[in-house]
Amino acid sequence: MNRVQLNILIYMGQSQYAAFNLFAKQLTEPFRRKGHNVILFDLTQEGSSQKLIELFSSTHIDLVIAFNGMGVELTSGSKSIYDIVQTTFLAIFVDHPIYHISRLSQPIKNYIATFLDKSHVDFVDDLLPDNQVIKYFMPLAGSSSGMSCLNSYSEYLKTKDIDILFTGSYFGAPTKVWDNNTNLPKEILDQISDLLIHDEYTTIAAALKKVLGKHNIKLSRKFNQKNTSLMTLIMSYVRQYKRNELITKLCQHGIPITIYGKSWETMAENFSSITFKGDICTEETIALTKRAKVIINTNANFTHGAHDRVFTGICNGAVVFTDRSTFYDNQFADEKDILYYSFNSIDKDIDKLKLYINDNEKLYSMATNCYDKIQNHDLWEHRATLIEEIFNYCKILSQIE
Repeated sequence: MNRVQLNILIYMGQSQYAAFNLFAKQLTEPFRRKGHNVILFDLTQEGSSQKLIELFSSTHIDLVIAFNGMGVELTSGSKSIYDIVQTTFLAIFVDHPIYHISRLSQPIKNYIATFLDKSHVDFVDDLLPDNQVIKYFMPLAGSSSGMSCLNSYSEYLKTKDIDILFTGSYFGAPTKVWDNNTNLPKEILDQISDLLIHDEYTTIAAALKKVLGKHNIKLSRKFNQKNTSLMTLIMSYVRQYKRNELITKLCQHGIPITIYGKSWETMAENFSSITFKGDICTEETIALTKRAKVIINTNANFTHGAHDRVFTGICNGAVVFTDRSTFYDNQFADEKDILYYSFNSIDKDIDKLKLYINDNEKLYSMATNCYDKIQNHDLWEHRATLIEEIFNYCKILSQIE
C-alpha cells in the first residue's frame, strides 16, 4: 500500500533545553526520506503569530509536532487554533509530566502526547482521568556525530582521547527546602526522597503512595492534583542529590572526569580530578561524545524509560555508565553492552568502572555490542516510523463516532 504524503509542521523555538531545535532538525530528515513534506517553524522569529496564521491558511497541515508541547496554548478567540485548522497536535514531552499539567490540559480535539518513561503515561492517566489526550511511551533517539568510530579497533583508539565525559549542568549541593519550613512534614518527605534514591525502579507516585501508606494516609485524587508542587520539591532534591553524589564519589575515587556544562566551577576547584571546560552548544556536545570512551548518565525521573544521553553516547561509540531503568534492563546487559551503577553499591560500581577504563579492548567490545543493538530500534528514523503509526491510528479513532 502506498504511503500517503503528510504535511508535517515541526516547531522550533526557545526552551531551557537547547537540544530541542537539534531534535527537530534530526526528526525532519527521516520524515522527508519517507516522502513527507516537513516545515520547520521557529516560534521565536519576528512576526511568528502572523506567519503561522498565513501558513495554516495556505497549507493544510496534517500534523504539528512540538517538543514539550511548545505552542500548544495557541488559540483564536476561545478555540484552539489546531481545532480551527483541523490538524493533529503531537507533543513530545521530555520532562516528567508534573511540570506540564497546564499544557496537557489544553482542550484540543486531536491531541497526542508522548513521554520518555512508561510510568509517565500512567501518572497522567491517574492525575487527569478525564483528559482526552492520547498518550504513548516514546523515548528520544541517539544523535550521531558523523561516521562511526567503531569500524576498527585502531580507529576507535585514534578517536577516543577523553576517558570519561559528563555533559550537563550542576544543580548545586542537594538542599531539602522543607527543612526550613515548619508547615511541611519533614519525616515523610525525607522518607519519600530516600526511597526515590535507593529504590532503583520506583517513581514519585509510587514512593508517595508507599510512604504515606506506612503512615496510614491515603490521598484523594483531588488532593494529589493540588499537591503537585510538593512532588516537584522532592524530585528536584533527588535530582540534585544524584548528580552531586555521583560526581563527588567519582572524584573521591580519583577518577578523572571531563565536564562540560554550567555551574561546575566550585566543584572543579574542590576536586583536582575534574577538568571543567565550560558550557557548549548541543552540536559540540555530540562531537565530544564521539571522543569519549565512557559517558556518565543520571536518570533522574526515567526509571521506566530512557534519557537521550544514553542513546547519543551509544551512537558515538561510547560506553554508558548509568543507573538502571526497566527500559535499559530489557535492552542492554551489564558489562556486555553497558555499565550500571546503583546508589546502593556506588563504591563497588565505581571500582568496576576503574577496571574497565584501563581496558580499551573490553570498552571497544561493549561499545560495538551496544551500537549494533540500537541500529534497529533507537534512531530518529525509528521514532519517525512510530509517530507515523500513532498518527494513523489516531486518525482512525477520530473517525469513530
